[in-house]
Amino acid sequence: MKKVLKDIIKYIKNYDTIVIARHENSDLDCLGAQYGLKAWIEANFEGKRVYCIGEDHNYYSKSFVPKSDKISDIEEDFLGICVDVNTIDRIDNKELFIKATEKICIDHHRYSVEPDFDYYYIDFTSPACCEVLGEILLSSKSKKITKDVAKYLYSGIVSDSGDFYYESVDSNTFDVVSKLIKRGEFNPFNDVNIVARQRSFEELKLIGALINEIVYEGGLAYYIVNLEKLKELGVTAHAATEKINEFNRIQEFEIIATIAEVSENSYKCSLRSKTINLVDVATKFGGGGHKNACGIRNLTLEKVGELKEELHKLIRNH
Repeated sequence: MKKVLKDIIKYIKNYDTIVIARHENSDLDCLGAQYGLKAWIEANFEGKRVYCIGEDHNYYSKSFVPKSDKISDIEEDFLGICVDVNTIDRIDNKELFIKATEKICIDHHRYSVEPDFDYYYIDFTSPACCEVLGEILLSSKSKKITKDVAKYLYSGIVSDSGDFYYESVDSNTFDVVSKLIKRGEFNPFNDVNIVARQRSFEELKLIGALINEIVYEGGLAYYIVNLEKLKELGVTAHAATEKINEFNRIQEFEIIATIAEVSENSYKCSLRSKTINLVDVATKFGGGGHKNACGIRNLTLEKVGELKEELHKLIRNH
């Protein structure tokens, strides 16, 4: 990791302006990595202008995760760093990111096509990008790990590991968390958990409404929410599908699929499983992700039906 950090520092030193990007439909892992890295650069490299780009989120405490920087163009040369995504097409505000003089990627997702960056480090065995980034930054004893750096990275690890529930969590995860708490000198409960991890009553009502939409068939649990239903619920397709982790601990559910219509006959899907490898099926339908957590976009209703059949096959053959 020291070699990786040394490589990244070389890029950072060459630019006065740095843009940090994340994937579309932000989650707490990409937000934590984005703002954690910004805080680290600002704490260790005086005079750098660091911007975090992407649409503002609607799902996490505004007092914990700041608003994104609203910039459309940068005239001077700048370094682009993307976190938690290794495909430029999935970057939020890719129009600005592709203008970067040089581009770096730090991620934990599998890829089928070689990532197109000047430098990248990807560890797909890790449950969270924030763990990957944390391990890199912690490898230096001389660089500061401030409270902000530590709490942002911690929040992403907790979120993307499913509160340390997923199979990919190992001793390294807890080692990184322990070092972040020690070096960042923050209190996980007071500084993160009760600020960023609480849910509103409106969220609880949404979860209740989505539970009523669940269909359970022989190990497969799913719901399909169309545009009309989304309008009735007053939420986006992303808000409807990202609640999938609420259902992953239900004993009978071997695979969970949350499906929502983004535009006319174009659906997005999130997939979760405790033990079944979902990657091959997700890839077959143009998606991808991790062993037990995948996503697919641009599905027609016909393709949704085919996907359900493939998921049933996975369960039967497991």
